[in-house]
Amino acid sequence: MEPQVSKQLLIDESLKIHRCAESNLRQLNGLCIDPELTQDYFMGILRRQSILTLDLNTILQKSPTSNLTTPAIICRCLIDDFLHVFYLFTSDDQDEIITKINAEANSENFKALEGITTSNHKHFEGGYIHYLTGEQLENLKSVFSSKAENKKFFVNVKEFKFKKFMTNAELANSISDFELSKLAQRALFIWKQFSSFTHFSNATLEFELSETNRDIFLSQIEETLLYSYNTIKFAFSYFEHRNNLKFNDLNLDDRYRIEMESR
Repeated sequence: MEPQVSKQLLIDESLKIHRCAESNLRQLNGLCIDPELTQDYFMGILRRQSILTLDLNTILQKSPTSNLTTPAIICRCLIDDFLHVFYLFTSDDQDEIITKINAEANSENFKALEGITTSNHKHFEGGYIHYLTGEQLENLKSVFSSKAENKKFFVNVKEFKFKKFMTNAELANSISDFELSKLAQRALFIWKQFSSFTHFSNATLEFELSETNRDIFLSQIEETLLYSYNTIKFAFSYFEHRNNLKFNDLNLDDRYRIEMESR
């Protein structure tokens, strides 16, 4: 029996969405020269969606149908972006939310540095040159927290305590509108399905070997392309409003748009 969603369809559509992202990124040439957190966040989302959809297209073309792991990991990233941008699109204070997203990322980075610093002192008496010493870590933290542009990431600079952002589950659950909540929950469900492929287990192997599951997987990739297109569209809306630009949908909107109240 032929799958409901063919691999060739996914190859064709992922390339179309990549081209859509690239077309709109070209509109930003010369408009984002000076660093600015919100601007750079949305520009980065557009760039990442472009790169990941092209990667997905390449993997689908060149790898066997039984390879689900690589497409799953790429699609997981695409949906992760969608959940964040969708939440931003439905919110009133995008600047503060993007600040918290970046604060959380910086917090996780310093936690990782603290981990290797602890390991250096525990296992190597602080002498392993590729890990930090406690003094080096404190110097890094001091330099970071002293920069004016980083103050906004903290709830308490002296205690080096960062602002927090929600998990994807909390993010999806926080959307109160019934129809939008259904969409966010569905995206979260597929994100969790794809997330299971980031760590190997016998369950993921069984999933890959099952032709029935493979057909389900292909349909979930198709759904991911819908999320990717709308991530691009929602992210570009920032520049539509700020720079009076018009989103170029490359005739994809009829197929992929999510019906929402205009914002």
